[in-house]
Amino acid sequence: DPFVQASFNLDGVVCVCDASNFAAMEGGGAGGNGDPAAAAGEDVARLLREQLSISDVCLLNKCDLVDSAQRDALGHRIHELSPSIKVVPCRHGKVNLGQVLKL
Repeated sequence: DPFVQASFNLDGVVCVCDASNFAAMEGGGAGGNGDPAAAAGEDVARLLREQLSISDVCLLNKCDLVDSAQRDALGHRIHELSPSIKVVPCRHGKVNLGQVLKL
């Protein structure tokens, strides 16, 4: 939209990932064999990787539902998928806006 392009500047892209379900979502549908649920899982996994690849910041939400070792492993995995991304752990959707705004 030309009006939007003229009126706003894109500072960065932020995505939100669910720490408690990230591994299951990234794994996609391991079953295969024409299973529609497996195909949908592969689509979700691909979408997750695509969103991370274009994002500047990943809000890793629901960190209260995983232990610190899992949280750290998720941060490392996200950096493997997108080396330049900034991972910001969050609990209950709360985040310091200074870590997200004015990228």
